[in-house]
Amino acid sequence: MSEVKVVDASGNPVAGVMIQLCKDTCIPAKTGEDGVATFKAEITDGYKLSVLTCPEGYTYEGESEIYLESGITEYTVELSEGSAK
Repeated sequence: MSEVKVVDASGNPVAGVMIQLCKDTCIPAKTGEDGVATFKAEITDGYKLSVLTCPEGYTYEGESEIYLESGITEYTVELSEGSAK
């Protein structure tokens, strides 16, 4: 299993972020109140993570596709505060 944690610039968890993990197929997930989405997948080379939607008041300005290294079990994504432009 692997976890993706989504935080704001202050390190606070952000709930309601829709993300997906893709290799051969895509697995969508939404972060809970703790800012964490859990995937029942063992990460191997070729997996990519994407932020699909952010709750109101937040934007994601990082890479559109984040390629994960084999064996990773935790990854943190930081959102910016402010509306999408």
